[in-house]
Amino acid sequence: LATAQLFFQLAYADVFSLFAISSILASIALVPLILSDTRQPEEMSPEPLPLKRVYELSPLACIGAFSVGLTYSAFFGLSAPILLQYDFTAGEAGEFIGAALLGGLLFQWPVGALSDKINRRLVVLIITLLAALLSLTIDHALRDASPDRAWLNLLAFLFGGVTYPLYSTFLSILNDQLESRQFIRASSCLLTLNGAGAVIGPLAAAVFIHLSGGYMLFRYMAIIHLLIGGVGLVRYCARLGQIVPVKPFVVSPRTANAVCT
Repeated sequence: LATAQLFFQLAYADVFSLFAISSILASIALVPLILSDTRQPEEMSPEPLPLKRVYELSPLACIGAFSVGLTYSAFFGLSAPILLQYDFTAGEAGEFIGAALLGGLLFQWPVGALSDKINRRLVVLIITLLAALLSLTIDHALRDASPDRAWLNLLAFLFGGVTYPLYSTFLSILNDQLESRQFIRASSCLLTLNGAGAVIGPLAAAVFIHLSGGYMLFRYMAIIHLLIGGVGLVRYCARLGQIVPVKPFVVSPRTANAVCT
């Protein structure tokens, strides 16, 4: 995905050669699968798990999966046209998106390791706040008369690094509440929510940009990530209260009399 963005350095997007290269690569990718003699996995009997039940098990995972769809689709669908409006070339826009995808690839390991060591809801809170901050920084950088391309690519790398692992983190939060036979149905529910968000995301972002009267895609991204972080904070506090119950503070009559005196 990241490397494909660099193809825009080879030709213009409206030239047939890029589509031909993509088609050839897709055909080559099928060859190992066709020639493989790996045995088919054994059939499983996944336990039925309706969406309502999945939401009851983890509201944060469901809201997060939907919200990730809102942001991912808007970023990959609209960032290139927005950058072209800022006088980027197609190749420079491809570098920006490619940097975000490369960051998403490399940050999966540290973010995943961190979410295995501390509360995953706290990880969601941290990376959504970072994503909102990076979104606003990118928005500010784009408003310069001649934005520094290298600086923007670095910001895109960091932005993709903190946002791309979000979906996996939400899936892990949900799986922590499940038994193994429920994984497939739960994953299907999250994919459905994510797909619904992906359909709505570009439309919602376009409306936001139109109403704001400017190229405010990354402010839209910041708002969505702040909302996810808010839900993560609420769920983290709720979960913390379940793990460490707070005992009610009872004032004895003797203490009450002493205070009154």
